[in-house]
Amino acid sequence: MKIVRGTAALLSALWVSAGALAQDMISVSNPATLGFSPHRLMQIDAWYQVQIDAGELPGALVAIARNDELVYLRALSYQDRARKTPMRPDEVRV
Repeated sequence: MKIVRGTAALLSALWVSAGALAQDMISVSNPATLGFSPHRLMQIDAWYQVQIDAGELPGALVAIARNDELVYLRALSYQDRARKTPMRPDEVRV
């Protein structure tokens, strides 16, 4: 549970900066060229989706960058659950 809360705090910090990242870094680079495993990055989606489905997190916007290049950007869950409006990284508001 402490890990989830710590992750939620980190996620909040990322949430604030992710909008700026999405605007400053227009395209997502090839993760392999920057030392990331694309397969392992995809495991991030699965972990966050389990937390969302369990009700531990309402949603997540995850951004990972290295050397000023965005290598991973995912928005998971809904911006508006009632209307089924998906969360999008370029529409994050703080």
